[in-house]
Amino acid sequence: MTDQTIPQSTKKHLFTALRIVISVGLLTFLFYKIGPDKIFGAIRAADPVMVLVIFVLMFIEHLHGTYKWMILLRHTASHIPFGPMLRIRYLSAFIGTFGLGAVTIEVVRMYGLARYTKDLAMSFTSILMDRLLGLTGLSLMILIGVVMESRQTVAGIEFWAVGAIALILGGWLAIMSQRFRGFTDRVLTGVQSRIGKLQYQPASQERPSQTHPGLWVRVWRGGVRLVMKILHAIRDKQNKVYQSLDAYRGRPGLLAWAMIQSLIFNVLRIAVVWSGGLALGIDIPISAYFVVTPVVIFVMLIPISMSGWGVREVILVSLLTRYGADGETVLAMSLLIGVCSVISTLPGAVILMTGSGLPKPGETPSDTSEQP
Repeated sequence: MTDQTIPQSTKKHLFTALRIVISVGLLTFLFYKIGPDKIFGAIRAADPVMVLVIFVLMFIEHLHGTYKWMILLRHTASHIPFGPMLRIRYLSAFIGTFGLGAVTIEVVRMYGLARYTKDLAMSFTSILMDRLLGLTGLSLMILIGVVMESRQTVAGIEFWAVGAIALILGGWLAIMSQRFRGFTDRVLTGVQSRIGKLQYQPASQERPSQTHPGLWVRVWRGGVRLVMKILHAIRDKQNKVYQSLDAYRGRPGLLAWAMIQSLIFNVLRIAVVWSGGLALGIDIPISAYFVVTPVVIFVMLIPISMSGWGVREVILVSLLTRYGADGETVLAMSLLIGVCSVISTLPGAVILMTGSGLPKPGETPSDTSEQP
């Protein structure tokens, strides 16, 4: 067991070190290219009132993000209070600051909700739907910005947005389609059948005089049975996820309302970046933020850096300077927003230290869903 654990932990540390190197390397490159004095001078000149507006918008973003998530749980878990959901969100945001960003955030959210409701499939499904709605909203924000902005500063961005929407809609159709579900079920059934037959292959190595199978045969069959159990568990969880997705079928009103809230949520995220620009006196049209901010969020979803540090700065500087903004001011704005974002998640640190982060199973009402 130790032989397996050491390489896995080593890989994890190496991956973390690589992400730190990427973030530090990108930030160092920008600081060297622009100059620390210009960057910190721009930060010191920031309008304190607008900085306060950034914090207020981030607070509203957490509240609205929690409400948006709860909309997707109304049909199966309407008993969940707002308080525990907000605690899960703050805790996931704080832990995500030091982890894989969006990946860590979603994992903590899924675990926290599953611990509360005792329904892992429902928890996973609600987060999947929330993520799909969010990505759809981001793509629509880009198209809105293209319509608002007459200058084609980011060439071809509208085609990327339309392509993203097409892929997301394809994902929607796939997870909701009975044919796709039947296909995945047949694939798993076929894999189980083929692997099940493998446990009899070593029988040819046994001698007729043997009363009991040899060691190699027993190890082989034990391994095959273990794989079969894993596949059976995967198939069982898949069926429960599909059952949870079925709860959204025939509820266009709920999904439409959730989509509207997702658009509002993304407008709040754009407003945060816009406020950062106003705090530092960046004079560019608001339509530029509708185009650039979703692109930055999309790229930050890729877990190649520490919570998007460095990647966010490079994308913002490279894109907003095309609209006439100064590089040092944009970098200062990005760093300011990053620091404000970390500070806004500090309630999650308090929740973590006080032990009140994830709702306890005992808090669950008696009508919670069945354990998966």
